[in-house]
Amino acid sequence: MALVVRTMDDTTQPGALPTAFLFAGQGSQYYGMGRELYERHATFRHWFGVCSTGVEARIGASIEEVVYAPREDRFAPFDRTLHTHPAVFAFNYSLAQTLLSEGFQPDALVGYSLGEFVAWTIGGMIELDEMLDLIVGMAELIETHTEAGGMLAVLARPTRFAEAAGVELACRNYAENFVVSGRPDDLERLGAALRAREVSSQLLPIRHGFHSALLDPMKEPFLRMMRGVRFRDATRSIFSARAARRINADELTPGFCWAVLREPVDYEHTLEVVEAGGPYLYVDVGPSGTLAAFTRIGLGPGGASRALPIANQFGRDLDNLHRAKRAARGESA
Repeated sequence: MALVVRTMDDTTQPGALPTAFLFAGQGSQYYGMGRELYERHATFRHWFGVCSTGVEARIGASIEEVVYAPREDRFAPFDRTLHTHPAVFAFNYSLAQTLLSEGFQPDALVGYSLGEFVAWTIGGMIELDEMLDLIVGMAELIETHTEAGGMLAVLARPTRFAEAAGVELACRNYAENFVVSGRPDDLERLGAALRAREVSSQLLPIRHGFHSALLDPMKEPFLRMMRGVRFRDATRSIFSARAARRINADELTPGFCWAVLREPVDYEHTLEVVEAGGPYLYVDVGPSGTLAAFTRIGLGPGGASRALPIANQFGRDLDNLHRAKRAARGESA
């Protein structure tokens, strides 16, 4: 039987693949992310505006202006959590809504860190307004209850370096790519040691040590915030990169939600679990296209699955969107 992807007009062709959306987390953001989508696709602009309006009164700023307003130095850091947390959420959510409006009907939603909260929202487990309140609440707790920290991405096997210099393993992306969290001085020392060994590493645009003990001071207020939240059954299959498996609404306890922020991300093994039900067309709905890259490398050559980004730092977002639409129809991209 030929694999197909269901679209709004039910247009399918033999050879098309089921679709999986990949939702990215903190560190994927940058100033002007998805500007072409924002300026030229009405659906993306609408939903980004809805998210921006939904949080503006609470954060005292418009994330539309923070991300897209002209500024003298477009390479200046974009890393304040009170802004980046809702901005990353809004980007993922708005691009997912854009893809839905273009006819995509994903068979799986895969959430990575903050991206899990987006997947729950797109998957119908919680209303957008309620989730936006939670996203801002999380950002406020991070800023008021945790000390300065950071995250360092490393191109190597994590067994060699993960516990070095007082840092903690935060993310496993694929066999030779991982991320550690820690205090700035510890990350600086580790980065120097890696350079001395000619191992590539890069600091992420983040001010806090996500997925590490540096978040622990916010645990109790976070759990209190989440205790009043009730999740509904999902309308689509949702996979957690924290749990490395498919999840349902009954599992979304305050403790599970805390673990999504605090415990390591295991994208490497999550991809194995998702792919076991594949092959898929994996579409990265984050701003940087990084999850598509992780997926291509993690899957390796020779398989039937494909992984495509929409947005990245180099532009051509609409071209990438059209390419993904052709791929979803089983046409040559």
